[in-house]
Amino acid sequence: MRTPDAYPGAFCLAPVIDGDVLPERPMRAFRDGRAHRVPLIIGTTDREGSIFRGRVDILPRTPARIAALFARAPVAARRAMHEAYPGLPARRPAADFGGDYGFWFPSTRVADFHSRFAPVWSYRFDVAPRLLELTGLDATHGVEMHALFDRTDLPLARLMTSLGGLEMYAAAGERMRGEWLRFVEQGAPAESWPRYRERARATLVIDATDRIEADPRRQRRRAWIRFIPALAG
Repeated sequence: MRTPDAYPGAFCLAPVIDGDVLPERPMRAFRDGRAHRVPLIIGTTDREGSIFRGRVDILPRTPARIAALFARAPVAARRAMHEAYPGLPARRPAADFGGDYGFWFPSTRVADFHSRFAPVWSYRFDVAPRLLELTGLDATHGVEMHALFDRTDLPLARLMTSLGGLEMYAAAGERMRGEWLRFVEQGAPAESWPRYRERARATLVIDATDRIEADPRRQRRRAWIRFIPALAG
């Protein structure tokens, strides 16, 4: 509970670089091609950071934590970050800022680096049952798991879909399972899901109707590269 305020941007529970089990920073290993060169599916949900409040308030999404990150960022990069998250540090842009810092932006860098050495496919899960939309959580961290593993019968999944959206939610999970299993069995998902390459950054957006987007949230990605060069690798 104290770490996010004492060390803004740090996570209390994280892998330790010990020179043995984890020999170096993973982002550096991906960048330099020392990560295992295996095919990879990587992605996030639409709004990873919206659920991290209250007892799980661990992201840099409060005004003080955001200000601390801005104080450490290059001066020339600060305006672009404000433009990428209009209204920051208001509640909604702050949640997206924190979620992108902790989840989305690092995933784009892993995809960028790993795609230089091995096949990569990128996705974003946008499906949010109506209750999650009404509460402002939307497609938040972990929301795809019940759908992906076909456990929409569990109490939390029933609660999330109690105001509607079960059919769409379950159908998205079924499509994901098809792609994931094809990837496991054949080494690649369907041809309709193009490989991720740095030039195009093709991303499968899983929604009521799936679509492919090129370099989604490009403005945010570019802002982060300038804002925290170390995180960008």
